Amino acid sequence: MSSPPRTRRFAAVLTIAAVLAVAGCSGDESAPSEPSEPLHEPSAAPTLQIEPVTESGVIVGRLPRKDRARVEQRVSRTAVRFLEAAYVAGEYPRSDFNGRPPGFTAGAAEAARRQRSLLTNQRIGERIDGVTPTLLRVKVDLLAVRKRAVAGTAHVQLGFRTTGKVERRVRVQGELRLTKRQGDWKIFAFDLTKGVR
Repeated sequence: MSSPPRTRRFAAVLTIAAVLAVAGCSGDESAPSEPSEPLHEPSAAPTLQIEPVTESGVIVGRLPRKDRARVEQRVSRTAVRFLEAAYVAGEYPRSDFNGRPPGFTAGAAEAARRQRSLLTNQRIGERIDGVTPTLLRVKVDLLAVRKRAVAGTAHVQLGFRTTGKVERRVRVQGELRLTKRQGDWKIFAFDLTKGVR
């Protein structure tokens, strides 16, 4: 029996990710080496007023049950850390959105810098005085090779509302693709949309 289209597409994406992870070619080598300050990092105390919801998705390959929850939490934590830094944390109003997204490879960070209006609140940053999250959900798909997780996709949904001169409800959703690099889960590609609800 053939696999559902979504599962086949996910398997293809993660197979590519696994090849990149094993070969060490996620785009870092061609990225500029200039230093970049990270976006506002969350403090030790969480700045989110809501608890992120992590869900299990598809697993391609064999991964021991005892490892699954641990890996899902690490992938989810990387995704949440980025979403918080990109859209929720920091002081408003502000105009500086030039920092490097946390948890990104150098290649993905360079792509993110070219899409700051999508991956930050740059367009409205000077006209708002606060951001309050209303929804944060992450569903984690994993690719396992030889019983080890080597790549994953975090399907994310973030809802937040802004206050100030611009009051609106915003929804960010899509996919963050991750690979394990030097013991850490890193975002090497993203496919996100942002819209007003």
